[in-house]
Amino acid sequence: MAAREPEAAVVVRAAWRHFAACVPLVHVPHDGEGYGRSLYALAEEWLATPIPDLEPGEAHTRVARRYLASFGPASIEDLAAYVGRGMGGIGPWRRAVASLASELVEVRDEAGRVLYDLVNAPRPEADTVVRPRLLARWDSLLLSHAPRHRDRVITDMHRPAVFRKNADVLPTILIDGMVAGTWDLTRVDGAGRVTLRPFSRLADADRGALEAEAERVLALIEPEATTREVTVDSARRTAP
Repeated sequence: MAAREPEAAVVVRAAWRHFAACVPLVHVPHDGEGYGRSLYALAEEWLATPIPDLEPGEAHTRVARRYLASFGPASIEDLAAYVGRGMGGIGPWRRAVASLASELVEVRDEAGRVLYDLVNAPRPEADTVVRPRLLARWDSLLLSHAPRHRDRVITDMHRPAVFRKNADVLPTILIDGMVAGTWDLTRVDGAGRVTLRPFSRLADADRGALEAEAERVLALIEPEATTREVTVDSARRTAP
């Protein structure tokens, strides 16, 4: 039989959940970040601006506008999945998008779903060249659409390698805008190393561009490293 959680810990956890649900907070980055070691700051102090006192409808509208600015074109279902339906279900988000009608354009995806985007937002053509990118753990790009519609950025075949059963979402590699592998960072005795783990064999041009991007990222996140190294884990690579 599993040991019962101490009563004091239960009370503290419940109090924290209530506090976090009622007070605007920002999850702030720090060197020791990891499971159970997150740090938070009051949003008003972190952003150095007063938190506006809004009616719920206006708050929903502002969130919808900012979501579409970041992740559009997207459906109302995508929006609700990303921000959480909360009280009222999907209805408040439908009304929020409707209130933005004059600011939006409607398009349809390959499945015929109606997607919304800001009128002046960039919408590159499908054949636009996209440079390789490294996404962080739990990156919003992988969580910004309804789970069954994340195939716009990750295939069903690759989801189990990225979305783990413990709710972890691994750092990923993007090639041509699609998840093509994972990566990790290690720090040992002042040295920083990025290990790239592509799911399949990379074309020479893609590999070179990806290694260059990894070097740029490594210099950004480890500016004081004595040495920096980027490696490709060939053991994980398979023929296409």
